[in-house]
Amino acid sequence: MSLEFILSYILGFFLYEYLLKRYFSLLEKKYFIRAIIAFVSISIFTLKYYSWIVFFSILIILIVLYILERVLAKILSGEKFLLEKFIVRTTILIVIFIMLGSIITDIEPNRWFDIIWNKVIDKHIKDSPKILLYAICYIFVIDGGTVIVKGMLKKFPMLTQKAMDAISRSANGKRRREKPVTVRSEQENSGEIIGIIERILILTFVLVGSYEAVAFSVAAKSIARFNELDDKYFAEYYLLGTSMSVGIAVSVGVLVKQLI
Repeated sequence: MSLEFILSYILGFFLYEYLLKRYFSLLEKKYFIRAIIAFVSISIFTLKYYSWIVFFSILIILIVLYILERVLAKILSGEKFLLEKFIVRTTILIVIFIMLGSIITDIEPNRWFDIIWNKVIDKHIKDSPKILLYAICYIFVIDGGTVIVKGMLKKFPMLTQKAMDAISRSANGKRRREKPVTVRSEQENSGEIIGIIERILILTFVLVGSYEAVAFSVAAKSIARFNELDDKYFAEYYLLGTSMSVGIAVSVGVLVKQLI
């Protein structure tokens, strides 16, 4: 098995799964449209090794994901099962990629592309598998981490609501009643962006071995939220979300360091 091939394959899929699908509102599109975009994304990243085997393997994966999506929509419907759906989907994807790596063992680079790769890219990138692995991890913590944290917080709807009320009171000096849905949406969106930046920074710190910087970033975030932490519900909400977010980034970083 070519490590570079399987990592390129995963990166192409992750780009679709954790960036394109969500941040370009592809979830609102029909599965056929999403499947085409996923197909193109994987094909681009596996162009160096592209063949009929790769072509049909992508089709099989997309068919399996379509069936899985339909089954999960019936069995685990609703936002309260967001975390469970993510875990099931991710586990099945891991199994699929392991099977893919064990089945496609004798794949070779396309000669025409290999010439271009060696002349243009390899001059600047000496360890492409490591870079591919880093890219996969960063993409995963950006949106995969967001889904995990959101999924966990969905398990505590009352806590989330009271925490949002506490933030509104802190910002306005009183309970804001004009547009509670808008207020909550803005707070969740800003929290999501902060969480993404936090995970990117922490993953970077772990990869370079600067664990002191991890502690500093968490402390800095806590200081910024110091006033809101006086509220019991917001404190619990903050600790739950931050612990999950930091834990994901640190876990991914440590795992990558072990692999390389």
